[in-house]
Amino acid sequence: MLKLKLRLMKENTFLYLIMILMSLLLTGVFSQSMTGNYLPTIGVVQGEKSTSVSLGLKDYKAKEVTFGEGVEKVKNRDFIGMIYEDDAGDVWLMTLSEKLETVELKMALDQQLSLNASLEALTDKMSSLGFTDEGAIRTTFWQFWEERKPIDVTMTFDDVDPMANYNSTLHYTIGMTLFFLTYSVMFTVGDFLEDKRKKTLDRMLVSPVSPTWLMVSNVLPGMLIGTFQILLMLVAGKTIFGIEWGENLGGIFLIGIFYVFAVVCLSVFIVSLVKNMSQLGVVSPIILTGMAMIGGCMWPLEIVNSKILLALSKVTPHRWTIAAMEQTVSTGELNQMTVTALLVLFTMGIFFLVCGQGVLYMKSKGAN
Repeated sequence: MLKLKLRLMKENTFLYLIMILMSLLLTGVFSQSMTGNYLPTIGVVQGEKSTSVSLGLKDYKAKEVTFGEGVEKVKNRDFIGMIYEDDAGDVWLMTLSEKLETVELKMALDQQLSLNASLEALTDKMSSLGFTDEGAIRTTFWQFWEERKPIDVTMTFDDVDPMANYNSTLHYTIGMTLFFLTYSVMFTVGDFLEDKRKKTLDRMLVSPVSPTWLMVSNVLPGMLIGTFQILLMLVAGKTIFGIEWGENLGGIFLIGIFYVFAVVCLSVFIVSLVKNMSQLGVVSPIILTGMAMIGGCMWPLEIVNSKILLALSKVTPHRWTIAAMEQTVSTGELNQMTVTALLVLFTMGIFFLVCGQGVLYMKSKGAN
């Protein structure tokens, strides 16, 4: 029976490939969006002052455009603003609306214009004293400004910032893998419903095989496909995303196995509640996506302020797995927090498995 189940897994090969590719794709998208390397784009109309101003705005990506092109880009929100110089030599900033990023741009522009005015005044003064090399004067000015800025602001916090050591690539590699792994496992365990539909389950029940081994034959394929995706996460994280998993790779893999066990047992429970694959296809995305969101797969729980959501996250295996894996990568050891997570995952698995078997037993008694 187990051999038959493993052979039937080939029918879901396309599903497994889709889940794997989606986890890799969304890992790249989410991690890149959180790296902090994003530079807002501004348009610059060619002009002596506007061009020189844009060169000093290092926190923005400047693109030279015509006035008409710049207006269209601002209207379409491709640019957060456009800098241009009018016929009178005044520099203007055009934006669509006043919001935080445009206010910051205006402040940066005001500062740069002030610096340029100071530089022009210095150049004129030095020229009157006989220093005619304007290039050397400008270079010396900017070097002096960069090395000795008049104001140096340092921020300190009384509490430790929970996002100080946040690694978006690590978080989303783990989170997206755990999220899509649940779908692969769910529909692997869901083949049990096909046995019911095709009446092969009835023949299994009258066979000399115990109900426990019947359950094992349905659960083990889910464990195998889940374990494979955990291994793939470790390999892809290292080779594709450059993640350093640390010194305790075995500990991370162990946490993944406990997570797979909990998800397989959760799948057994959900499968026991539905009647056919159609119902499973409707119910499972709601449950699995909701748990992944609450459990921190889509975003770090450190940015969540709702006490209700944080409390709900503790009843999801995702939350405990992500925290334990990130902790193990950071410390390189299985500490008290990690051991607690393993115990929680194991307890969740046993609870869901007992509930699932209980529901299936009640249904079988009712059918008789």
